[in-house]
Amino acid sequence: MNKQRLIWLTLLSACCFVCFMIAASLSPLSSTGPNANEYGSPVMWAAVFFVTVLYTVPLALYTLGIGWMKKVMTVLCIGGILTLAVASIVIAGYSFFFVTFSSPMVWTLIFSLMTVLVNAVWLTTAFRPVHLAPS
Repeated sequence: MNKQRLIWLTLLSACCFVCFMIAASLSPLSSTGPNANEYGSPVMWAAVFFVTVLYTVPLALYTLGIGWMKKVMTVLCIGGILTLAVASIVIAGYSFFFVTFSSPMVWTLIFSLMTVLVNAVWLTTAFRPVHLAPS
């Protein structure tokens, strides 16, 4: 049961992260620098593909029974939490200082915080002790 929860949480995290990237590409953040992804650009779709692969490959190997992939997924999950926590602070600061509370900025912040929350739930689920049923 725990393994199925991890699979669903991983898929939910992937969806939230991809939505975050697409929302960020629609926001004013996409015009902040030369490396920012603009919506519909080949770079944005390459980034979406890259993130999808980063989620799919470890998840596929984990579902095939390779137990140590859980540790790899944990490292990626913690990296996602750190990255998106910083992104949330930057987005909130950018919105506050430049007074750009546009809909895409709000959605970018929402998807960022949702992904952090889902990843935190993933971590607690992954390392929750499994209680044995009484025999």
